[in-house]
Amino acid sequence: MGLLDGKVAIVTGAGGGIGRCHALLLAREGARVVVNDVGGARDGRGEDRSMADAVVEEIRAAGGEALANHDSVASFEGAGRIVQAAVDAYGRADILVNNAGILRDKTLLKMAPDMWEAVLAVHLTGTFACGQAYARHVKERADAGDRGGRIINTSSYAGLMGNYGQSNYAAAKAGIYGLTRVWALELAKLGVTVNCIAPMAKTRMTRDIAMVPEDMRPEQISPMVLFLASDLAAEVTGRVFGIHGQQLFAYEMIVTEGVTKEGNALWTAQEIAERLDAIVAKESAAPPPAPPAPAGDAEVIARAFARLPEVFLPERARGWTANILFDIRDGTPWTVSVDESGCRAQEGKHGQPTCVVTVDQATYAAIVRGEEKPEKAFLAGKIRASNLGDMMKFGAAFDMKKARALAEAEA
Repeated sequence: MGLLDGKVAIVTGAGGGIGRCHALLLAREGARVVVNDVGGARDGRGEDRSMADAVVEEIRAAGGEALANHDSVASFEGAGRIVQAAVDAYGRADILVNNAGILRDKTLLKMAPDMWEAVLAVHLTGTFACGQAYARHVKERADAGDRGGRIINTSSYAGLMGNYGQSNYAAAKAGIYGLTRVWALELAKLGVTVNCIAPMAKTRMTRDIAMVPEDMRPEQISPMVLFLASDLAAEVTGRVFGIHGQQLFAYEMIVTEGVTKEGNALWTAQEIAERLDAIVAKESAAPPPAPPAPAGDAEVIARAFARLPEVFLPERARGWTANILFDIRDGTPWTVSVDESGCRAQEGKHGQPTCVVTVDQATYAAIVRGEEKPEKAFLAGKIRASNLGDMMKFGAAFDMKKARALAEAEA
């Protein structure tokens, strides 16, 4: 028996990538699946019905039951038709996986109004519209004595932590976090759990985003969706789960203890400045001490920085000026200054940094040696950057493989 025998699932944006993997796995576990996808390009333009149809054929070829739906989640009418398709074909809808999405990335100063509106329409309005249509169906069932259901929404690292050049996408995904928290409260009385995933995988949507490693695959996301859709997660609601390859974790909003001012006098701006560290402090504010660095790590790092000017790629740094401080916690800091004409790396702290990169010595040495991927170290919290834009440009503006080879040859 499958975990979802007898259940009916709706998966939006299921014509490819992560959504396709969701649909295939839910079907393998016994669910009858409505495969929704308009089949548009990554930016949402155009349509291709064959994408959803092909996933349906895959499910049927494997012995499962599915139907295709090509309505857009970005309209309330379309969302209603998606849910109705499940009810018309299978008599009910038990599971809603809000996965549909598009990308139109630009920085704040370059983003056109239509880019903002299109992304919010698909991600945020689409999630709300499908959630509302589904909730109305569940309410009808509950009134007839048939309570219960599952909603799994999709947020992202960008929406929860921020990401350069994604104001529209991040705003939509942050909004989806808010919807998840609210719906978990509102729909509990109907027996519906509402949870959210924040996945990261290499797909058509993320193929040119360097910080997403190639070995983070879409099929690694779907087991969490299966868990949340099943009876195994009957007591889990209002949670946000991150999936980065084989790593599963939970995102949580924190509230610091803060500082209370005695008496009735209002806080002054000067007092806030003086007490800011205490206001924002949390128990785990200090990072855990790094393990002792192996002998030779400092030399490896120093050689790598010294070689940076030789591996600088000026054609990839057009229009970019930066002064990046590498604050190596248990070692020597380095400053890398970059403009179109070249690059200079200096031991110590020099000038006003445009970006501060914080990392421990052992981690950075492992990256230099090729033992650890910088993208994974960043996603795991081993590297922190005050300016993601500078950090991403840094990764593209240097031939790091050549730098590693030069450092090894010198060793």
